[in-house]
Amino acid sequence: MAGGIEFSSSLIMNEMVKRGHKVTLITWDQEHPEAFFDLSPEIDWQVINLGDPWQKASHMTRVKRLLKLRRLIKSVRSDVAVAFHDNCAVLTVLAALGLSVPVIAAERSAPSRFEYGVGGTKKKVLFQLLRLATKITIFFDRYRESYPAYLRSKMVAIPNMVFPAPPLAEVKRVDDKNVILYLGRLSYEKNPSVFLRSFAALAGEYPEWSVLIGGDGAEQAALEDYVANKGLQERVTFLGKVKDVRALYEQASVLAFPSRWEGFGNALAEGMACGLACVAFAECSGASDLLQHEKSGLLADGNDNEQSFTACLKTVMDDPDLRYDFGVQAQKDISAYDQHHVYALWESLFKDTALVKK
Repeated sequence: MAGGIEFSSSLIMNEMVKRGHKVTLITWDQEHPEAFFDLSPEIDWQVINLGDPWQKASHMTRVKRLLKLRRLIKSVRSDVAVAFHDNCAVLTVLAALGLSVPVIAAERSAPSRFEYGVGGTKKKVLFQLLRLATKITIFFDRYRESYPAYLRSKMVAIPNMVFPAPPLAEVKRVDDKNVILYLGRLSYEKNPSVFLRSFAALAGEYPEWSVLIGGDGAEQAALEDYVANKGLQERVTFLGKVKDVRALYEQASVLAFPSRWEGFGNALAEGMACGLACVAFAECSGASDLLQHEKSGLLADGNDNEQSFTACLKTVMDDPDLRYDFGVQAQKDISAYDQHHVYALWESLFKDTALVKK
């Protein structure tokens, strides 16, 4: 997959190999998978190869996966196991029971996701199973308060790493690009439809502007139909999965980030690092934590307010000087997430956790 979890975990694994650690990657994949993101050849990649990872697994398949995962954890004899995403964390803490292998459950989304269908019994069971984890990572300290008190002492805040781009202030200012970039899955939580409706409302007033859509997902066909019905096929380009995302940021001057919720907001952070004028929602966790309203970008009201999002887009489309000022400040703000600092946090967590025997 080409998602944020895959990207950030690949970076962490590659860096830990460089630092002299032995890394084993275990995934649900079938035999002979290919990684979307680059992986060090020194990483020992083991696959569960039970069932189709793209389909919901039966109860029996889950039991078989759990038992095979347990056998792999025993055979690897690792000092620490790290599970990215809730579902992986649940199976990993169960598979590691009694093996004296500390488990880090890496939460990769914000707790606000529980407001969107992940609640009730499922949430309660998840929280209880997270008691079995040795440590739990979250992106921002403020997320801690949305979890039960009995989990908070286990939590460590580690953001995602962000790679710097040349500072705008040191780069010759060229003609501004009238391009808005959207980068992410085409899915409900990422909310691309509200952005395209906003652009459609402004398209007649700004005929020189166009849109690049990087990513794919369940809503792609419906979004393409909407664009066609609005007669915007020549101005909205669907690129599908894109590996060289930095090249996309360089083609745009505005980043539209309409997510309902996020964990960290990788695309937003990268857009800020590249000096784009970013528009996001104020109530989107992982966006409001990164973007300062009217300083490094604009935050529209709520997390699905189309009228407010449209107004914010119009503001940045109207003013190239404002776009530039937002970009300069965004680059300054996002420098706090330097990759070397984040890698050091992960390595320190691994070492500290490895000393804990369950």
